[in-house]
Amino acid sequence: MGPFSERWCIDPRLLGSNPPKFIPLKESDAVYHITHASPVAHSVPRPMTGFMRQALADDDDTTTGFNSPRNCSEPDRKRQKREELDTPGAQNNENGGRARGYDYMKSAPHKNHSLDLNISVTAVELIALLPHSILSWPIANRLVQNGMTYKLHQYIARRHRAGSVLDSSATIDEIADEDDKLYSVNSILAGYQHAMRAGPDPTNPMADWTRSRHPMLVPNITFDPNNVSLSRVRTRAETHSKIYRPPRSIPLESLATGMKKLPQGADAADLTRAIHFAQQHPGRYFFPNDVEAVVRHIGRVVVTSENTDAACIRRWLPRMQNFRDEASRLRHEGPKEHRNRRRSSMQMSPTPFQHEPAQSSTGPSLTPTINFTKPQKWSPVLEAHSAPKIPQEWIPKGEIAPDIKEAQTFPEHPSLLHDAPDPNQEDHSFRSLCIKVSKHPYLWHMDWPDSSEGLDMVLEYMRDHPAP
Repeated sequence: MGPFSERWCIDPRLLGSNPPKFIPLKESDAVYHITHASPVAHSVPRPMTGFMRQALADDDDTTTGFNSPRNCSEPDRKRQKREELDTPGAQNNENGGRARGYDYMKSAPHKNHSLDLNISVTAVELIALLPHSILSWPIANRLVQNGMTYKLHQYIARRHRAGSVLDSSATIDEIADEDDKLYSVNSILAGYQHAMRAGPDPTNPMADWTRSRHPMLVPNITFDPNNVSLSRVRTRAETHSKIYRPPRSIPLESLATGMKKLPQGADAADLTRAIHFAQQHPGRYFFPNDVEAVVRHIGRVVVTSENTDAACIRRWLPRMQNFRDEASRLRHEGPKEHRNRRRSSMQMSPTPFQHEPAQSSTGPSLTPTINFTKPQKWSPVLEAHSAPKIPQEWIPKGEIAPDIKEAQTFPEHPSLLHDAPDPNQEDHSFRSLCIKVSKHPYLWHMDWPDSSEGLDMVLEYMRDHPAP
C-alpha cells in the first residue's frame, strides 16, 4: 500500500481531463438571461498556524484568513436596525421602517433598454419614468443644454418617485434631509459625468468635462432646444460596447412601479399616455418594443411650447426654490434634538477654574482665571454675589404716563418683521398684515425692521408688486 491513504487517491481518468474554461459574460447577461449555479465548495484541509489558504469565491479565487472564509456556510450577522418602527415620522415598509439609498432606483427600467423611439418625452418623464436615461450621452446633453441643474433633477425625481419612510407628519426640513439621503445630488452629478465624459462615441471622449465647461466642449450649433423626441437616441451600451445585447423587455405598465404619481398636465406626453393605456390592458404591451405601436393606436400628444424642457424647468424651479427656502428657514429656527441622540445631563461649571493641571504647567493659560490662594481686596465674583438685587415692579395699567401711547408701541432696538411672533387670527391690524407678508418664503430675504419705517417699506413694496 502506498504512502497515501485510499481516500486521498486520485482517479487516473481525471488527470487527462482539461480544466474548465470560463466564458466571459456581459453584465446584462448575468442579470437578465443566464442563471448561474452556485459554486461547489470542496473540503479544504485545516491549515496550520501561520498559513493562508485559497477559498473558492463566487467571482474569483480570493486569499482569505482563518476566521471567516468567503465560502463559509454560516451567513454573516445582519446589522441591527438603527431606527425603530415606532419612530415618529416613520411608517412601516418592506425595509423595516428604513429606506436604503441603493434601492431607490431599483424598480426603474434598465440603463441598456433601447431609447430609439419615435415618441415625444418631456424632461419630467425622463427624470421620473426613465431615471437611468441620463447615463446616455444624448439625454444628458439635452438636459444640460436646456438648463437642468442637479438640485432641480433631484427635486423632480423625489416628488414623483416613491420610497419615502416619512409620513404626513414629517416637516419640510426632514423631507429635504431624506431627499439627500435617498437620492443625493452627488449621485446625480456622477451620472451626468459618466455619460458626458464618455462622449457621444468611443472616438470622441470628453474626459475633462464639467458643467461649467460644457458650452466650450459641446457645440450647440445643431442643437434644437424645442426637440423632445427620442428618435435616434442611442444608449451608451449601443454606442460604446462591441457586442450589444439588449435586456429583456418588461411590461409597459411596470414603468409605474415605484412611482408616487405619474407626470401630469404639460409634464406628460406620449410615454405617460402609453403607460395609462397599458395599465388598462396589463401584461399585453411591453417596453420598449410596443411603445410606438401603443402611441400610434391611442394618438400622439400635440407638442406645444409648454412641453419643452425650458417650460418644465420654468414651472418646477420656483417650487423647488420655495421648498428649499422653507426647509432652510425651519433648520435655522433653532437646533432640534435628534431622535436617537442621547441627551447629556452634564453642564459646564460656572466658575472659571482650570481643572487640568497639565494646561497650567506647560505655559500661560489662554482662558482668564482667578487666583484665590492670595487674599484679594476686590473680587468680581464676590462683588457679583454681594450686589443688591433690585426688585422689578409692574406699573398698573391706569398709571401709565400720558405721553406714552399704548396702542402702537415698538421695541427700543427694532428687530426684523419676519422675526416677530405670528399674530393672532383675530388681529387684522396693518402691522399683523406686514408680519404675515414678511414671513412669506419668497420674501424671507427682505430685512424689514419692526418699526414704523419698516411698515412703510412693506406698504411701498406691496404697491410696487401688486398681486396678479
